[in-house]
Amino acid sequence: MKQGYRTIMHHRCFMQNLIANLINRLGDSIDMIAFSWLVYALTDSAAWSAIVLGVNILPNILIQPIAGAIVEQQPKKRVMVLCDLGRGVLTGLIILLYINQLLYPWILLVITFMNNTLESFRNPAETGFIPRILPKEDYDFGLSLNQSSARIFELIGTGIAGVILSVGGIAGAVAIDMLTFFISAFLIATIPLQEEKAEKKATIRLQCASYLHDLKDGYRYLRGTKILFTLAILACIMNMTLVPLNSFEAPYISGILHAPAYMLSLLSIMMTIGIGVGSFLYPYAHRRFSNHVLLAFGGMMTGVYYAALTLIPGAPSIEIIGICIGISSFLFGLFAGIIISLVNIAFMSRVDTAYVSRASSILSAIATAGMPILSFILSGVCSFASVLDILLVCGIFTIVLFAGMMFMKSLNDL
Repeated sequence: MKQGYRTIMHHRCFMQNLIANLINRLGDSIDMIAFSWLVYALTDSAAWSAIVLGVNILPNILIQPIAGAIVEQQPKKRVMVLCDLGRGVLTGLIILLYINQLLYPWILLVITFMNNTLESFRNPAETGFIPRILPKEDYDFGLSLNQSSARIFELIGTGIAGVILSVGGIAGAVAIDMLTFFISAFLIATIPLQEEKAEKKATIRLQCASYLHDLKDGYRYLRGTKILFTLAILACIMNMTLVPLNSFEAPYISGILHAPAYMLSLLSIMMTIGIGVGSFLYPYAHRRFSNHVLLAFGGMMTGVYYAALTLIPGAPSIEIIGICIGISSFLFGLFAGIIISLVNIAFMSRVDTAYVSRASSILSAIATAGMPILSFILSGVCSFASVLDILLVCGIFTIVLFAGMMFMKSLNDL
């Protein structure tokens, strides 16, 4: 039977998990805009944005590798449900403190760290859950559908976030995110799949020593599988190039372009559309071009995007600025979506099922290891270097780096 997106629709468990994730993404995209407003309302500081970004990422590095080893022997569905419930409760706590004017920046950092700690357990659980609900031969289209549809729901959430903020305020927007966590937990809990009894019995025998053994075993496996370790390093480099944009979006839009707030929404919307389109088109692009070529060319185009951002301030009118932001952000998202799908599918296609959760958590930790460090550095650098200088340096570095990758024969196995 020829594989395609229509085939994926027949995998009921996968589709129910997909719907839960899409609802989650919808809430998170609304919360993303609301959270940025919340941070500025509490701190009125660009440096704090970089600090919060770093704290957001820390659990991926410090906790997710251990979480992956723990989750490996746990029923994956149960872990996902408990993590969604916990994140919903923590999000509700933010609302409660904010309404009562008891939410301070340091409290927000603590809750953010706790929330992302739960996410660090959930992510490897979901990665380990996918092979149980989706045949390996359907990975290309199944994971691409997951990526592209997630971007569509992020787009919807980003588009309606402004309306929700104007009607319900920050508390209303964050409340919707809280609700999506509870809905996701219910949908996953009702997936008609019983996990193996052997896996459940193993949870009774788990000791701290076995967690560390599994973690070390996962590191040995990843290090011994050259292509997987290469993917982790590439993802780390790519993620570090994204830190300046994630840290300084608002200062760039308001401080440099002197554009209204809707321009930030336009940037996010067009980027989300591009990522969705790129994720959707990846299986077809892969039929014509090797992963090596797609990675190198896509990476260079992200560098071009940073360089383009430094030229946009010279546009003669706000309308032209909007057009430039929209087109460049879409193209950036397009190539980013291709790279995201490339890395995810290359990983899932090559890792043994027994190591999926451990290897994915370790890969994620390596991929994000440089981001908090760079975020904290930028919180200081931005005091004496302009945002445009940072973006330009990042763009040039990215172009040169990925151009060099075009000639690396070791990447031919991607």
